[in-house]
Amino acid sequence: MPKPEIEFTSSSSIIPSYLTPEDPACSGFSTLKILSRDPDTGDQTSLLNHPPGCHWGSPYCVHEFWEEAYILKGRMYDKTLKKWFDAGHFCSRPPGMKHGPYQADEEHGCEELCYISYDKIKQ
Repeated sequence: MPKPEIEFTSSSSIIPSYLTPEDPACSGFSTLKILSRDPDTGDQTSLLNHPPGCHWGSPYCVHEFWEEAYILKGRMYDKTLKKWFDAGHFCSRPPGMKHGPYQADEEHGCEELCYISYDKIKQ
C-alpha cells in the first residue's frame, strides 16, 4: 500500500510523539509528527521539533535508511563539525552515515521537515 492520499491538512491536528532517550539519544523532549507513512516500505515524511537547548544524537546518529532533512525554523549546532545550520539548510544522508550529535538553538530551538526512505536500500 502506498502512502495515503492526503489533501492539505493542518499539522497542528497531528498529535506529536516524544522521542525517547534511545531514539536517538536526546534530552529536552524532541517531538516527531508523522505527516505521511507508507506501511509497506516504512518511508515517511515527518516534522521534527527540537525545543530550545535540546541535545540529541549522542554519541552520534546512524540509520538504516536514507534521510533527507530541511531546516524550517531555528537552528542546530553540529558538535562534531563545530558548525551552526539554520533555516534553509538541508542534508541527504545514505544509510550508515554517522552524523551529530546536535544541540538546538538556546532561544529558538529547531524544526526540521524530514523524509526517510527504505526503498533505495532494497534495490
